[in-house]
Amino acid sequence: MKSITLLAILTLASFHQSLLPASAADQEAGDKETLFNNAKAFVDAFEKGDAKAVAAFWAEDGYYVDLTGRRLQGRPAIEDAFKDFNGIDPAIARGLQRAVKEVPIKLQEGVTKMKTVNGWIRPSDLGRYGTDYDTRAGIAYVGLGADMPEDTIYPTAFVDGDGKPLDSANKYVMHYEKGQLPPNNATWSVSQYQGNFYVPNTLNRYAIAPWMPLKFNVDGSLDIYLQAESPGPDKEANWLPTPPGPFNITIRNYWPKEEALNGSYKNPPIKKIQ
Repeated sequence: MKSITLLAILTLASFHQSLLPASAADQEAGDKETLFNNAKAFVDAFEKGDAKAVAAFWAEDGYYVDLTGRRLQGRPAIEDAFKDFNGIDPAIARGLQRAVKEVPIKLQEGVTKMKTVNGWIRPSDLGRYGTDYDTRAGIAYVGLGADMPEDTIYPTAFVDGDGKPLDSANKYVMHYEKGQLPPNNATWSVSQYQGNFYVPNTLNRYAIAPWMPLKFNVDGSLDIYLQAESPGPDKEANWLPTPPGPFNITIRNYWPKEEALNGSYKNPPIKKIQ
């Protein structure tokens, strides 16, 4: 029982920002250093078996529900779950230590096992995984928790239309034919990430969205340029700067229409142009 509680707390603490101190949770999402430092502090406290320090990562009235369904309410209850850590079976302790390294790898593998269409991952069971553990793990890796598909869908690409990893050493374009933008009842956007983070760029631009002064082609189609360097002044309105090295792209479709939900609408592939 104790090992189950410890493993559950450790796993969630590794990926859920709300388990970091309030001061860190209030930082901007791009503040990697702060998040990493606080995550390291949590792991250090955990490895030392310092129950009080570990519990301090929750709010005073915070709670945790372990894998058995037991609700641990408040810091004292969470602290109690750690008090016997030093007396845990050595084999279990080694397993917990190994999990710290292996869980992120397994989560990343979950992403690679998800089905793609034109290079885009768009699970149909988002938020309702059942026994689809690969998808559950993949979503936990790219962003713990997700809306129901009826509210928002998040097509995400780590590869181009030919299945090659996206990398800013190359230049890419997303081409939307006239009338083929993401079908929605609200709005949409296209965002760039490196892992789970935005990366600063010269334009301070992290998404392309319909409210922006985009330039459409004469036939009504739209080209979105994904590359590290400017595509030129005449195309810069449609430029989404990408970070150095590997990157990934996420489309957000808010209140998607039925054709986006049932799969009859296909997002265009990301095509390499150099």
